[in-house]
Order: sequence, then C-alpha cells, then structure tokens
Amino acid sequence: MGKTVSDKKRHGCLLAYLIFLLIANATGGLLFLTTEHPFGFTSWSWKAFGVLHLIQLISISAVFRWKKWGFWFFAICACTYGSIHLFSKAGTSFNFVIGLIGISIFFGVLHIGGEKKGWSQLD
Repeated sequence: MGKTVSDKKRHGCLLAYLIFLLIANATGGLLFLTTEHPFGFTSWSWKAFGVLHLIQLISISAVFRWKKWGFWFFAICACTYGSIHLFSKAGTSFNFVIGLIGISIFFGVLHIGGEKKGWSQLD
C-alpha cells in the first residue's frame, strides 16, 4: 500500500528546485504576456511562451502534490517551448537543448535523496 500524503517527505534540494521553478515560470509567464515581442519572434509565439510558462505552474504544483503526471506535463511543455523556439525565425537549436537539460535536471532532482527520493513517492 502506498504512503499517504502526510507520510511523504521531500528532500531540501527538491523543495528548493520546485520553488525555483515556480518563481521562474511565474516571472517568465508574466514577462512574456506583458511585453512586446522582440525582432524575429511572431506575436503568437511570444504569447505562446507566456502561456506555456503559466501552464508549467500547473505541472509544478502537481509535483508538489505528489503527482507523477506533473513531471510528464512539465516535460511536454518544455519540449513544446523548445520546438516553438526551434521553428521560429529567431530560435536556435540551443533553446531546444536548454529545455532538454531542464527536464534532465528536474528528473535528476526527483531521483536523489535516499528514502526521501521524490520519484518513488509520486503517485
């Protein structure tokens, strides 16, 4: 039988990373949605970046609530974000690689911590 939510413990590194992701995505989403798009980006792609940042807040919140789908949702949003960068006039493949690195770091942080390992506690 699985642990109840009150029995689950996250390690400090995971907690710090989740807080960082919440702040970064909230800030990014607001900046993308409230600023004009720079040269090379279309208006729709710039707004899509903002919406994806805000959607990632949902996925990060799900991981806070011990839901594994939150990680997969985060990964899909990061790949979508990178793909829009890749196929936009101003984008480069570097932006897509950065997204993959972000997914890898998140996955890695979920897999450290011994008995407080986040991944094994996700439902």
